[in-house]
Amino acid sequence: MTDLSEIIKYVKNNLSEKRFIHTVGVAETAKDLALHYGENPLFAEMAGFLHDIAKEYTLEQMRELAKDLKVDETILNSKALMHAVAGACLAKKLFDIPEEVFNACLYHTAGRENMTTLEKIVFVADMIEPSRDFSGLDSIKALSKTDLDKAVLTSLNSTLMHLIKTGKKIHYPSVKTRNYLLT
Repeated sequence: MTDLSEIIKYVKNNLSEKRFIHTVGVAETAKDLALHYGENPLFAEMAGFLHDIAKEYTLEQMRELAKDLKVDETILNSKALMHAVAGACLAKKLFDIPEEVFNACLYHTAGRENMTTLEKIVFVADMIEPSRDFSGLDSIKALSKTDLDKAVLTSLNSTLMHLIKTGKKIHYPSVKTRNYLLT
C-alpha cells in the first residue's frame, strides 16, 4: 500500500490551492469520523486526500481515465459526477490503494445503495469539511456525530434540493441511494 505522504505530496503538487484546502479538510474530517465510528482512520484519510484528484481535469480527460469502467450517460456528461469516477480510477492507477479506498472515492458524490461505513464517512466528510458553508450545514455536522445514515440522507436531500432549485439534472443513483436510506 502506498504511503500516505506520497499521496499528500502528489495532491499538493497537482491541485489548485483552493481544491487542496478542501481536500485537506475532507481528509481530516473523514479521519475524525472514522475514529468516531470505529473505521480505519488511515483508509478514511487516504480516501479524503484522493477523492477529488481528477476534479480539475477536463471532461474529456475524465472520460479517458474511466474508459475501462461502465459509466452511464448522465455521469459521462457531467463533470460534477464524472470527477468521482475518474478520480477513483486515477488513484488506483497512480497508487497502491485498497479496494475500500477506491470505492469511497468512487461513490463520494452520488452514493449508492448499501454504502459501507467508510463510503458514508467520505461522502459526509466532503459535505461538512471546515471550508464548506451552506444552509443546513450545522444539521448535517450534528447528525454526522450521532447517526451517519441520517447525515448521508440529509446531505442527499440538500444536494437534491439544490439541483431542483437550480434546474439541473438529478442523477438517478442519488435518488436510489436516498430511497435505500429511507427503507
